[in-house]
Amino acid sequence: MKANSTPDRLSLLRFARLGVAILVAVVFWTSVSPLARHPETAAPRRADTGAPCRIVSMVLAGDEMLLDLLPRRCLRAVSPYAADPLYSNVAERAKGLTSVTESVEQIVKLQPDLVVLASYSDPVVREMLRSVGMNIYELRFFTSIPQIMVSVRELGRAVQMRDRAEALVASMRYRLSMLRERAKDFPSIRVLYYAFGGFVHGRNTSVDAVITASGAVNAAALMGIDDAREVPGEVVLSMKPDIILIGSSNPNAAVLAQARWAPTLRHLDAVQHGDVYALPHGLAGTVSHYTVEAAEALQDILIRYLQRRHGAAARLSGVGSGGP
Repeated sequence: MKANSTPDRLSLLRFARLGVAILVAVVFWTSVSPLARHPETAAPRRADTGAPCRIVSMVLAGDEMLLDLLPRRCLRAVSPYAADPLYSNVAERAKGLTSVTESVEQIVKLQPDLVVLASYSDPVVREMLRSVGMNIYELRFFTSIPQIMVSVRELGRAVQMRDRAEALVASMRYRLSMLRERAKDFPSIRVLYYAFGGFVHGRNTSVDAVITASGAVNAAALMGIDDAREVPGEVVLSMKPDIILIGSSNPNAAVLAQARWAPTLRHLDAVQHGDVYALPHGLAGTVSHYTVEAAEALQDILIRYLQRRHGAAARLSGVGSGGP
């Protein structure tokens, strides 16, 4: 009996917490003005399509997609990370926009006609927003570039910007084809994305999608590792990567110095040969269409690696990232 009692109590506590939260949200919702309860009557309309133009994004992936889909004025608020150049790929364009937290009261006061969140958002907040009648779009696909293309298309439909969404997807496809063309003659290069503390990214992750699109092989995936997880030092050593990739805004020399002091990494040939590279946090962590830009940045790293370590053919010189 004791073995099952704790989970049962936890489930009851979670249910009670959700019920109280929804009750509070409903009380607040019914207390605000009729105009706030019916944002479609107050929201400005886009001159190009007549579609509602009062959108709140609660997640960085949503910020990045929406700022490439919509006029900036249509974003009522964005996530706290949108204007942070350390993590965001749209930081400059997000400057000056209202930042929104997971506060239902704050979101309701903004009178949005659409709230964009993700499957990893707080489920209590999601249910509270639904309980007060908020129109929600939930981003659900992150672990492969084709899945992210689906998200771009779906979000484009939700904000009535289908043509722009199709243009973004077409650009992604073109740039991916260019990556494949450049990587045709690459040898097999094992790349390990490593976060200090022993975390690696295996299959079914956006990092794996980026590594694969660049023309390299994910060393963690080769070991049968799924998702992002902490692994023992001996497992890291057994991967024998050619390149260590670290999410960092520091220069390569700085992350190499860190790796040479790390108890596990310092024993790897890649570290001893100096093949440790930084990938900016914004690209390393993105689950939006900027994954293609991350793959382009990684392919540039692969080319530099080939030129330095293996005397790559001169024709590789100058090949870099970019799109149409």
